[in-house]
Amino acid sequence: MTQQTGVIGKKIPRRKRLKTRSRDSLGYQFISPAMLFFTVIAIFPTLYVVYLSLHTSPRGKPNDLTFAWFANYIEAFQTPALKAIVSHTLIFSLGSSFLHLLFGFLFALLLNSKMNRRFLTVCRTMLLTPWAISPAVVSMVWRLLAHPDISPIGYLLSAINPEWSFTPLASTDSALIMLTAINTWHFTPFYMLLLLAGMQAINPELYEISRIDGANWFQRIRHITVPLLRRLILTLLLFDVLTTAVYFDLPWITTRGGPAGATEVLSTFTYKQAFMSFDFGFAAAISMVLFAVSIFLSIFVVSLMERE
Repeated sequence: MTQQTGVIGKKIPRRKRLKTRSRDSLGYQFISPAMLFFTVIAIFPTLYVVYLSLHTSPRGKPNDLTFAWFANYIEAFQTPALKAIVSHTLIFSLGSSFLHLLFGFLFALLLNSKMNRRFLTVCRTMLLTPWAISPAVVSMVWRLLAHPDISPIGYLLSAINPEWSFTPLASTDSALIMLTAINTWHFTPFYMLLLLAGMQAINPELYEISRIDGANWFQRIRHITVPLLRRLILTLLLFDVLTTAVYFDLPWITTRGGPAGATEVLSTFTYKQAFMSFDFGFAAAISMVLFAVSIFLSIFVVSLMERE
């Protein structure tokens, strides 16, 4: 009984089996701090939010909980503004993700070209500058740039024509578009770097062979670059959609959901319900709606990846 039969019929000595188990045990010990950290930071808070969503409490008394089954969810879906808020979240998330990858891909193509090195170094520095700025600073800077009285853009427009004004964040028609544009400007460099790394990993001989065969620049991009980066692009799309769907800093500091709720997204609405109205059960139910939206977007992107 000191030996065990292996997969291919060979007998594994007891000493080797014990050595393998010891090595596996050591591996579990190494990853246990990370698993504990993940449990404390992610799993436990998620379960607690589910617990809160099934309870109600008097205003300002979060510890005085009463089990209410699905009353908070019913109230959430009966909220007239919820449909518009979910649509704002999807527009902001999907629109930002599409533009991040589009401009990131185009800028990566520029930096991966065989242009002058000094020129490319200057371009790389300029393109990376927005990503180096914190979200709070970006939000405040764009609030000032969009201010009707002190914005230099508005000043130039009014100098050309006194009837012209620049108030994109004050209009219900353009506020969400402007918010998406600011987010695109801020985070495009991050995706540009990742796509550039993917492009530089492609074997240059593939481009040389295609050039000899008569393929032009667009054909090389379409038939070599894009297919070889497709998995990376879809992975970045999944990451971007999920992180943007729960993004709080920029929408809150820039517009706080205004004007007239035109930029209200699920993250800002949840914050208002929890820390301004002190309705933690309802806020938890809204956050679970946000979680469901994130799962839906994840399934959509993963289905695209599985088709490859």
